Amino acid sequence: MHEIKKKKSVAILITTFNRKDITISCLSTLSLIIKSLPEYSFDIFLTDDLSTDGTKEEVVRNFPKVKTFSGNGHLYWTRGMINSWDEASKFRMYDYYLWLNDDVSLYRDGLSEALSSMEQIDSSIIICGITKDPRMDAPSYGGKDKNQKLLEPNGTCQDLLYLNGNFVLVPKKIYNKIGGMDGRFWHHGGDYEYGFRALKSGFKVCTSKKYIGECAQHDVFINRTRKMGVSIGGRISALYNSPFVSNPINTLWLNIEYRKLLRKNILKSYAQFVLIHITSILSDKFYLFLRRIVTGNTNDLK
Repeated sequence: MHEIKKKKSVAILITTFNRKDITISCLSTLSLIIKSLPEYSFDIFLTDDLSTDGTKEEVVRNFPKVKTFSGNGHLYWTRGMINSWDEASKFRMYDYYLWLNDDVSLYRDGLSEALSSMEQIDSSIIICGITKDPRMDAPSYGGKDKNQKLLEPNGTCQDLLYLNGNFVLVPKKIYNKIGGMDGRFWHHGGDYEYGFRALKSGFKVCTSKKYIGECAQHDVFINRTRKMGVSIGGRISALYNSPFVSNPINTLWLNIEYRKLLRKNILKSYAQFVLIHITSILSDKFYLFLRRIVTGNTNDLK
């Protein structure tokens, strides 16, 4: 009598906010892909951060098997993913946890490629799927090496230092050892920190062997130049209240905690932390005076 092989289980973790059509498209594609992988069992955990466009209602109506949860409207990406992961861990222990951004258009073999690579190589690695920017024949996300070069697929699993969280497959062995993402990060930085933590704990972080799907690269730019004509309180608030970049305390902590991985000089990291606050406290007149001495140019501050 043949022994029935136990299916490997996968928890797919998603967080959403106000892009209903993109979310529904993602889940439609995902449903088709899941049906083509009967050797695995899947559960989808989706946290909607109080979308006002009816995202959660549409998901419940069209995909009743998706386990949906509501945020508080201020979770953003990292904390939204943490919520989905926490809910999955309450439900059961899975063999794999997949972080998936809903704006990733998966190729039909994208998920199977990552899962098969995981099982062929080692269940002690994190696999980051490389996505192609549909506007050009180049990678948009996946991860960067120690030189901060965004890697292109080359048919092998390449080592990463900087992990992009768009499509990330984490095995239970790593989750059991290092846990989930760090809630001190709001939006940006949670994926990087998780990769650093895995590497520091002796695990590997690698790319997929080929493109797993498409995702347009976001044109996100946060201007951290010191603002003129703003109160001291306003300048300090700008340093700490944007979810899209790591605040100075988190950046300092990352540089110290993972200094060997990042090849950071601790004294230089402290100096940068102090300097960014000093420049925020100085009056505009004195700051311009110092800038004039150091650079001889203040045109970028006008």
